[in-house]
Amino acid sequence: MTVLFASDLDQTLIYSRNSMGMDVTEEELVEVERYEGKPLSFMTKKVNWLYGILTIQPFFFR
Repeated sequence: MTVLFASDLDQTLIYSRNSMGMDVTEEELVEVERYEGKPLSFMTKKVNWLYGILTIQPFFFR
């Protein structure tokens, strides 16, 4: 079976420094995108870990 996973990444799974708000500390972040050699987008370590699990073992909600 083929599965397609789609998500709007901006401000859902990844955030820029300007859009992430004050609820997240620097220690919780993982850089996930660079532009012109500079960090552009980040995920929290927890979301990065959960996203990694999703790529290995997808699950479905009914």
